[in-house]
Amino acid sequence: MDGVENGTSRERIHFHITSWYDEVEDFDNAEIGLVNYSSAAWQLSSYIPLASATFIYVGCGRAIYTLDLNKTATTPGGFRNRVEVLVCNYGPVDRTAPRQLYKLGRPGLCPSGTFPSDRYQSLCKIVQDSSFLNKSSRRFQVRNRQQISNTSTVRTVSLSQLLLLLYLTMQLPLHCR
Repeated sequence: MDGVENGTSRERIHFHITSWYDEVEDFDNAEIGLVNYSSAAWQLSSYIPLASATFIYVGCGRAIYTLDLNKTATTPGGFRNRVEVLVCNYGPVDRTAPRQLYKLGRPGLCPSGTFPSDRYQSLCKIVQDSSFLNKSSRRFQVRNRQQISNTSTVRTVSLSQLLLLLYLTMQLPLHCR
């Protein structure tokens, strides 16, 4: 959660994701082996989901709100009263047993159910069965997006896509499976 000051929306999102990644400084290297995903420490960490080899989906939502309703973005000092929150949920998570944080092997080695991406070097693409979507349901989804274009939306993307975005926008080390 941060105050919204100057900067574009993209710059502020960049700031949030960078701050999550910067938690690598607080990460104990002794924990590189098994990670207990049911522990409170994991649930408070933002770095582990970014680095984990087992998470393949992320859904994010962003909200900006005003702390003092008497001041708005158009009043002097109004931006200092606005707060921005970016929250992401990662998955799939199996909290029943500790799991390896990283998968051993060659970077970009694609696990079962995935194959090398033609578009992004060293990243894997998920084999998705979209046969359950027919053309009418796709049109409905697009129409709904257009109707709510002025509101916040939540999208689910591949974790590989998020890592690629991090790499391209911030030149962070690219962790691949």
